[in-house]
Amino acid sequence: MRLPSYSLAAAALSVACVFGIVGCGPKPVTPLTATVTPTVVTMGEIHSGGILPENCNDWTSPSWQTPQQWWNSLVPTKPPLVAGEGVVGENILFDTRPGGGCTKFRQDLYRPGVTYSLSGLNLKGLVQSATITFSSVVLPSGVSTMGLCQPVTGGGGSLLILRFPAAVPAGASGFADLGGPGPLATPFPSSATVFGMTFPWIPGQITQGVQTGVTVNTQPSGTGTASFTVDITSFINGSFNRGDGSIAFMLSGSDENAPTVFPPGALDCRTVYSFGNLTISHL
Repeated sequence: MRLPSYSLAAAALSVACVFGIVGCGPKPVTPLTATVTPTVVTMGEIHSGGILPENCNDWTSPSWQTPQQWWNSLVPTKPPLVAGEGVVGENILFDTRPGGGCTKFRQDLYRPGVTYSLSGLNLKGLVQSATITFSSVVLPSGVSTMGLCQPVTGGGGSLLILRFPAAVPAGASGFADLGGPGPLATPFPSSATVFGMTFPWIPGQITQGVQTGVTVNTQPSGTGTASFTVDITSFINGSFNRGDGSIAFMLSGSDENAPTVFPPGALDCRTVYSFGNLTISHL
């Protein structure tokens, strides 16, 4: 009985595969995707302050809230009390005692800490790529093209990766009060810079000041705001190789230095940022 021509062709291909005459490797594997939702905690501290003249130290402004009191006064379900959102930047409070004679300021700093749990993800040696995204969503009223409280990015400064064993502190209702002022404050967690934002903000790939093995792209998002996409494949591979249970980042403010001269007035550069999922493409 004569076999159909397609059967003969299939048989010939099988023989060729066995003897290595032609390439008959396995079909390409379609990568899988794992996503991890972030846990975001805003950290606030009273960083520095000053008073003129110095013999007015007995006077305090009754109108000033602590960072914790400010957080407690926010409206639930509204930014930044929304899942995945946090606050970055500085708030300079300024007041003059009624009747004159004393002027005082206080500088508060805010940073969001972002943690992605890696529990249950056994992906050592399987990761093809890993990215995180975040964006500015509510800009403060104090933005200026002449200062460090910038349009588009507000009080955002640099993305930092936390150094093990540093971790984002636990915070009730999404807030961790680091206290203060000055040396009485609990330091922000130990970290290293991943990349710094440009001033002014420019869309496209950020190349200067980016840690080796990381790529960063930023584009407009919303009205007058920006999103950032960061390839953190090298960091994720390091985490899986060490067996870390999580990976954490922090966003520092654009200006966290204590004022060297007495500020002319109040400045609110607290900016709300939203942090997206960690997306891992893997085999």
